[in-house]
Amino acid sequence: MSFLDFFKNHLETRENAFKKSISTHYFVNNYAQTKAALIEYANAYNYTIKNVNDTYHEMFIEKPKHHIIFTVIEINPRLTAVEMKVAYKAMIGMNRPQKVIEQTYAFLKTKLKFKGIGLNR
Repeated sequence: MSFLDFFKNHLETRENAFKKSISTHYFVNNYAQTKAALIEYANAYNYTIKNVNDTYHEMFIEKPKHHIIFTVIEINPRLTAVEMKVAYKAMIGMNRPQKVIEQTYAFLKTKLKFKGIGLNR
């Protein structure tokens, strides 16, 4: 983590991220199971589910200080990738977006069958 990362108020996961903890995570589950785990995460951590789009496999959840946009990518019927964008409504993020991403992936690893991180590097 660089010094300037402390000030970022938004962060997105991606395949070739600078840290493995915020790289795309892959799960051996179908879309319905992954979506159910994301809804369970939202309910467990008191998020408000604003939108679930089954056409584009996206979900928008929020709290008063930040929001998360999940994208579930179906590689095949039994393999999904979960990517997310976390944005805080503050001038300085204080590394909170990264902590939310790490917390979310830790929760999903307990509910879904984890396959790997950044498999297409």
